[in-house]
Amino acid sequence: MIGIAVAPVTAGATVPAGKDQCTYVSAAEVSTALGAPVSKGPNPAGAASCTFIPTDHALPAFVEVHVERGSDSKILYTVSKQAFGSTIEKAPGLGKKSFYAGGGIGTVYALKGKTVVVVKYVNANVDPATIKPAALKVAKLVYGRA
Repeated sequence: MIGIAVAPVTAGATVPAGKDQCTYVSAAEVSTALGAPVSKGPNPAGAASCTFIPTDHALPAFVEVHVERGSDSKILYTVSKQAFGSTIEKAPGLGKKSFYAGGGIGTVYALKGKTVVVVKYVNANVDPATIKPAALKVAKLVYGRA
């Protein structure tokens, strides 16, 4: 069984004005990063995020992109970093205030000023060693556009 850690969205944090979460990265770019075709999936209920689903996997698999701006984005980053604790690893190419949390669910957090980028890649169908590089590729694209 796979558990998914979800960091709470904090009060006062907002989605960037006029920016749909799906404008940060395309399905084609996510497909390239994963090395597998994806399609735009349904977004989680009540969440300001964008989801992509690999089209060739039978079991649940997805990439979720979330960008949040506001004074509370730093709180989201800090709380998430504390929650993952000793399981975090470096997230190369995303600045000093970034980390990767693995364990089968690859989640990248990167703080850039008052903006936090979160990219989650879950896929029980692939070698876990492929999850981190794919999640980092997507995160770098989003981070550069956030």
